[in-house]
Amino acid sequence: MERQAFVQGAYLVDDGGARVRVGPEGVLVGRGVDSDLILASPEASRRHAWVRRVAGGVEVIPMGQLPVERNGRALRGPSLLDDGDTLSMPGGEFRIELGETGGGSILTTGPQWALQSASGALLGVGERPVRVGGGAHDHFGWEGLPSRALVFTRAQGALYLEARVPADCDSAPLEVGSVQRLRAGAVVTVGQRRLVVVSDLPDPASTLTGPERGPAGATLKMLPIGGELHLEFPQGQTLCLRLSELRTRLMAVLARPPEGYVQGEALPDELVIPAVWPRAPNKSRLDLNTLVYRIRRSLLGAGVDPLNLLSREPLGGATRLALPEGVELRLL
Repeated sequence: MERQAFVQGAYLVDDGGARVRVGPEGVLVGRGVDSDLILASPEASRRHAWVRRVAGGVEVIPMGQLPVERNGRALRGPSLLDDGDTLSMPGGEFRIELGETGGGSILTTGPQWALQSASGALLGVGERPVRVGGGAHDHFGWEGLPSRALVFTRAQGALYLEARVPADCDSAPLEVGSVQRLRAGAVVTVGQRRLVVVSDLPDPASTLTGPERGPAGATLKMLPIGGELHLEFPQGQTLCLRLSELRTRLMAVLARPPEGYVQGEALPDELVIPAVWPRAPNKSRLDLNTLVYRIRRSLLGAGVDPLNLLSREPLGGATRLALPEGVELRLL
């Protein structure tokens, strides 16, 4: 077979159809929690194989005590892979899929969390988000879904899910665009497909670095256009997040609510919407939901638990600041 000088799309596909993208940094497969693709078998080595891109295509490098088999034959060293090849090792069997699309990078940092497919394959969630969907740049491929249908992100030691398509968590429906904090053992489903949340720690909550307590101080600095949200945490970390004009208005009305309300109380949409969009009477609850979700996404992207700052009623209708007791959002 004639090999391409560079394979743009490369995936490991398990027997359940889930696809794990091979980025420029490769995919480390093994039993250790620092692996990108985690093998559950006790016979697997902590670092059992490394699948990586090379100039001639994609190769696998055996690293474990027990062999890695390519199409049923044990490998004695690095081997270039062809489209359709099967890699077998203790705890997993994967088909190689080479295509014309792809790019980006794969997670390489040691995860505290992982996602388990129906076939048992485990994909570690490191410091960067793991994207699940049908797009070429998604880390975990589910055909038929849009790109980034589900986004799993670690923040302050906990794991969060942003659902961009209709999905369920432990049989409870999730609003599209909502952010959900996940527990070990949670089951996330989209139609007939599911992922189980796995933690490599006996009690993941014991390692949280503040999401249950939230920030110890919060300040909203008003600027000529937009604002800055400054958060201080008990461990001494600080965060400055630049906000757009609309996001600043929403935070300001929650920090300094109308007469009859105090900060931390749920403000009805009928009060919040005209304060945020004073010259747009056609704005609706959907617009407010979108704005709240975007603020939460920005916080999550900065590594901060968004659920301890903004709270939205499950079916909409009211919004409030959800800061810890004794902490207020100050306006400057």
